[in-house]
Amino acid sequence: MEDEKDRFGEMMRLVERAREDIYFVAKDRELIEKLKVSLEKSKRREAENQPLGCLKCGGRLESYSLRGLPFDRCQGCGAVWLNEGGDCAICS
Repeated sequence: MEDEKDRFGEMMRLVERAREDIYFVAKDRELIEKLKVSLEKSKRREAENQPLGCLKCGGRLESYSLRGLPFDRCQGCGAVWLNEGGDCAICS
């Protein structure tokens, strides 16, 4: 009889530990999701603050205007990009 009590007690301790593990896994998942959302917001904010690079080579773009048409020219490869719509002025 005493042996059965010991086994039952041990079983209850294992169940309690398993429930604790499940609880903390759920809390960790919630925290990870919050961190992912925060990271995405941070990346979006950072991308909005940084000027776009050349889509061809990644070089720095300089803004120009010719006859009222705004465009960007890459300092690295010389590609020309229209500001509105992102279309290449040379390829169009």
